[in-house]
Amino acid sequence: MAGLMDVDTRILSALGKLVLERLHDGAFVVRGEPPPWFLRLGIAPPWRDTPLRLDRALPFLEVFLPEAERAWSADGAPSVHSDGWTQMTEDDEALHLEATALCVGPSRLLVITRNDALFHERRRVLQRARELRLVHEALSREIERKDVLVHCIVHDLSGPLNSLLGALSLLQEQPLPEKCGALAEVALKAALRQRELIREILDTFAAEGAALGLPGGDLAEVADLRGAVAQVVEALLPMACSRGVRLEGPPETGGGPPCRVVGEERRLARVVSNLVENALRFTPARGA
Repeated sequence: MAGLMDVDTRILSALGKLVLERLHDGAFVVRGEPPPWFLRLGIAPPWRDTPLRLDRALPFLEVFLPEAERAWSADGAPSVHSDGWTQMTEDDEALHLEATALCVGPSRLLVITRNDALFHERRRVLQRARELRLVHEALSREIERKDVLVHCIVHDLSGPLNSLLGALSLLQEQPLPEKCGALAEVALKAALRQRELIREILDTFAAEGAALGLPGGDLAEVADLRGAVAQVVEALLPMACSRGVRLEGPPETGGGPPCRVVGEERRLARVVSNLVENALRFTPARGA
């Protein structure tokens, strides 16, 4: 077994790996010939028979030893790998090292590997990940700004459109000449299509925002229920008057403190508008 161990350690040394064996007293000794990079750490020979001071030669291993015990225990893992660390040589060159703890027969070993290529690849991947995260954050902010702009434009369009719908509904209730009645019906249908288009635009932006994880798709938004009801009442008041129905609600301004609820304000206004419209259709004349 000793001869086989010597062959193995020589092979590992030829591959640039440092092999340390843990003795029964807890000390470590070098097995085989140490690789060239180890000689540049400024550790004086001899190494093969003299216990190695890990706190001076390879201080990171002191942190790794508790994990290495898992590989050295009787029922432990076959091997345990450390994280990478960087250690400076006497001439100030950075060595990027990794350690593996394993058992070979009764011998408890630490195999130290210099892996500059892997270190640089990991650093490149991390740098690329940071760059992509910054790009994603910039795009998210840009999309959010556009989303806010679209919501503002659509909101400005919705107010006059609701009033127009109410006025057209009121106009349809009047005795009009056949040609004027047909034109009013065409205008009302066009206004209804316009309202549906606005809703589809809002739904599309809400879905895109939710897919990107933007704050706009979060239900943590706070809406003013009192303000939403007041706007709906103002928009549908002409329709109510045409049907002889009394429609009352809180004024949009000066009607007391806002009633805050959790939800999206535009969706809340849509729900209230649908409820009031349905109520107007089925409420008899002079009802309330």
